[in-house]
Amino acid sequence: MIIAGLFILSAGVVFYLNDINITFLIVLFFLTYYIKGLRKKTDPDYLALSFLFTLSFACLIWGKNLGLDPYSSTVIALAILVNVLYMDSEFSFAYLFFICILSSVIFEYDFKIFIIYLVAGSTAIFLSINVRKRFDIIKAGFLAGFMQFLMVAGFMSFSAPFSFVQPLRLSLLTGMISSVVVIGFLTIFEHLLGVVTNISLLELSDFNHPLLRRMILEAPGTYQHSLVVANLAEAAAEAVGANSLLARVGAYYHDIGKISKSEYFSENQMLSGYKDKHKNLTPAMSKLIIMNHVKEGVELAKKYNLNKKIIDFISQHHGTTLVYYFFRRAQEIKPTETESEDVYRYPGPKPMSKEVALVHLADTIEASSRALEEATPARIKEMVREAILNKFLDGQLDETELTLRDLEKVAEIFTRMLNAMFHTRVDYPKPQDPDANNKPSSSE
Repeated sequence: MIIAGLFILSAGVVFYLNDINITFLIVLFFLTYYIKGLRKKTDPDYLALSFLFTLSFACLIWGKNLGLDPYSSTVIALAILVNVLYMDSEFSFAYLFFICILSSVIFEYDFKIFIIYLVAGSTAIFLSINVRKRFDIIKAGFLAGFMQFLMVAGFMSFSAPFSFVQPLRLSLLTGMISSVVVIGFLTIFEHLLGVVTNISLLELSDFNHPLLRRMILEAPGTYQHSLVVANLAEAAAEAVGANSLLARVGAYYHDIGKISKSEYFSENQMLSGYKDKHKNLTPAMSKLIIMNHVKEGVELAKKYNLNKKIIDFISQHHGTTLVYYFFRRAQEIKPTETESEDVYRYPGPKPMSKEVALVHLADTIEASSRALEEATPARIKEMVREAILNKFLDGQLDETELTLRDLEKVAEIFTRMLNAMFHTRVDYPKPQDPDANNKPSSSE
């Protein structure tokens, strides 16, 4: 339905321009086919994409109707905006190609316009890949505007050097204005489209965020656990080509649901004098308390207006795994009345992205490493590989794009980092008392 809406909208734009261009419709068809069929990285949000395309149409047609110079187009701004929002250069280039085709149609099929916008927009995309600072956006816009000027100069006659002044001024001014517009409207588009950018992730990583402050004060054990999980997940994400910053920030917040009943989780039981709060509870009740931290975490995240991408870490970081300890306890207490495993499994959903899957694995392995009696390199390696294999066989990674080669890389990263964490130190001798030789012996 959304795809059909895109076609109708595009056809209306072409009719509005008093021309029907079959090339334009073919390009639109391939773009929608690419989004729907060929691009398998994520499940696209067609409503958000429809809004984005509509905005692009409106900007280009608005500029045409106002009689603006072709060199003051919004293509650079749109290219940077899409690349920063979706953090996917492959999709950004496909979108840019579509916008360049549309621009050439609007400006009377000028192939020169197509080439100029394509080069300028590509420069903007290259320079805005994985930006983490707002100044990087300004730099990308300025250099894209300068590249646009170079392309204009290449198409113009060198016999009239003074004719370069106006294109240069317009191109650089367009690049700068594009950067400022993107920075100004970035937060608005994040909320409208339901995406998160690297800039917002850096803001969420600030430990002065109210939720992280609450975790530090009310669940310090969970906070320390989350820091280790974040380090593991970030390193693994870099190794497999996932978004390492998203994995790190998602790991910070994945266990915020433990804040309300922090004393029921082992990493926080030092607050109650190492007392096991589950000792006097039935396995069924303990299971409910443990599993409920996912639901409470989602509610807290919504209360503090966290982005949906971060909420996914909270709701998916356990997948549908079995709460094994309390399931076995229930079997030991009533061996003749064995409950189904499904009753002791988290409700899910399973991890849906590489980043969530890596936090899922890091969460399990960090907890397992704490239970090792003797953390030797051999035992750490065996524990890591066994934990990953169990998750794979249990189907927890079925919804992600992690390959067996990726899992091998993840195992190596986790093993190396855990060995560094549990390394042994040299047993230094105690300093001797300098006056020991001057003290009288017991026989004196």
